[in-house]
Amino acid sequence: MDSDTVTGGGYLYFNPAAKQYAGVANLTLNKKINLNAIGLLQTELPAGRDGYSLLLLITATGFKPLQLGLGFTLNGIGGLVGVNRAANTDYLRGLLASGQLDQLLFPANVLDNPAAALALADASFPATEGRYVFGLLARIGWGAPKTLLTLDVGLIIELPAPVRLVLLGVLRATLPSFDKPILRLRADFVGSVDFGAGSVEFDATLHDSSILDRFPLSGDGAFRLYQGQNPVFLLTAGGFHPAFQPPANANLPTLQRLRLALADSRDFRLVLHTYLAITSNTVQVGARLDLFVDLPLGFSLEGHLFFDTLFQFNPFRLDVQIGAGVAIKRNGQNKLTLQLYL
Repeated sequence: MDSDTVTGGGYLYFNPAAKQYAGVANLTLNKKINLNAIGLLQTELPAGRDGYSLLLLITATGFKPLQLGLGFTLNGIGGLVGVNRAANTDYLRGLLASGQLDQLLFPANVLDNPAAALALADASFPATEGRYVFGLLARIGWGAPKTLLTLDVGLIIELPAPVRLVLLGVLRATLPSFDKPILRLRADFVGSVDFGAGSVEFDATLHDSSILDRFPLSGDGAFRLYQGQNPVFLLTAGGFHPAFQPPANANLPTLQRLRLALADSRDFRLVLHTYLAITSNTVQVGARLDLFVDLPLGFSLEGHLFFDTLFQFNPFRLDVQIGAGVAIKRNGQNKLTLQLYL
């Protein structure tokens, strides 16, 4: 389609084996407003049961921002409807590591890769008999004349009982200004509240972040609050003490340490890893500084300095470990090693 007011196109697909109709569309209105739509209709429920499932996701960006007050603006809107569909929170959490969550919330153009857009939506909200999902999407900005902070967020409710709320988001910030940024931040997050299970879960990952545009920053964070027979409370940025085993029912992914690369070239690396964790019975904090220097004639210098602290309330326990080490290697083989552990 190409006219003075509307340009764009779409893609339709029918999979007879899966009994699934699928379609995507991207339209530009008045050369400004960008519309994306994803639709999935399956005429058979899982396990071959009679019925259908429907998923529809629509987003709009590019319109004149709506003022929300205090410098915040609404820069994008969207909606999601799913019939006989449910939110797959485990899969959504997996999108944090790959950085694909923004492609689900506000894709730039679904026609760039229709098959990938459909597969992403289908896996995020798979067909599930008797479940219904409804969601609101928003792109919120802050800052003038340039937007310094952007939040793409989706709030999804899954019905009927047990009711679940799912929060999806991508936060981008450049502070205090684009010209002289001290912090560039991108945090992807997934949260859920399961009223039936009495649980609250939240996971976040840093992507493409840096300090002073020179020092890359990355890492994971998590929050868990479970009620019931096996209650859990934990909050962590960067993981846990090496000697601490999180509760098995905490449903935690592998958490990466908070990582700040002070230097990260082939010849010279200086990287700081750190973590902080609070649970119902412990406080944990630790850090590690790793050094690598490439020397002539195949030699290299490697060193590290670390501490790990675990404070347990009941029964009382205090575990503090401090260590340092340095090694001179040639062609990867140790020639001289010095280590100190307390």
